[in-house]
This record gives sequence, structure tokens and C-alpha cells, in this order.
Amino acid sequence: MIDPVTALAFSIHASPGVYAVLLGSGVSNAAGIPTGWEIVQDLAARLAVAEGEDVAGDAVGWYATRHGTEPDYDVLLEELAPRPAERNRLLRSYFEPSEEEAKRGLKRPTKAHSAIADLVRRGFVRVIVTTNFDRLLG
Repeated sequence: MIDPVTALAFSIHASPGVYAVLLGSGVSNAAGIPTGWEIVQDLAARLAVAEGEDVAGDAVGWYATRHGTEPDYDVLLEELAPRPAERNRLLRSYFEPSEEEAKRGLKRPTKAHSAIADLVRRGFVRVIVTTNFDRLLG
């Protein structure tokens, strides 16, 4: 039996440009970029602190009790930062490295990002579909 990864490599090589890459949060999470859900949890925790609440490690539960619904990424952002420029500033720290994070090599492209970029550069992949907001493939 041929290894599926080897078979895929042969197929991609024989058919450049036919394959697309579907990229999810896992590849960027490995670089220190939080997932959308992790951002929701952090924003809920930050909101609780701003309202003087102690959530005892359950910001999502606190939010649901306080607001009568589970926190939703879009709704939470709209309420906390209604203008695009405000949202941009609010979210920037989640996607761009601080000085300390940069020293630790976080929020920088990983080997996986570099490999995908190489596949594009060499013409093997023409389309990348992603749910990510970061610019690590940039």
C-alpha cells in the first residue's frame, strides 16, 4: 500500500495548479495566533473585568448568564468596537506580535506557512481558501 501523503505529493506534482489548499485556524494557532473561539473567550473575560466582575475562569458562562446568550464573535465585536477602525485596533494584538512575542518567535509564519507559500510560488497551488484573519501567508 502506498502512503497517502506520498500519493498526494505525486498527484500534486503531476497536476500543478489543480489542487487548492483549505487552511483553518490550526496552522496559525501553531504560530501563537488564537482561534476565533479563543478570541471570544478573551474578549468576554476582558468585558467582565471592565464591568468589575470576577468570572472565576468561566467568562463564557458569565457572559451567557449576564447577556442571556452565548457570546458570538461578530456580535461581541460589534458591541465592543462598532466602527471598523476600532475593531482593527481591538483585534490587532491578537494577530500582530508584541515585542516580547516577536522575541519568542510567535505570530510569525511557521514551516507550514512557508511550505504552502512555496507550493504557490512554484505553481503547484493556485487557490488558498482560509478562515484565518492573520497575514502569515502574506
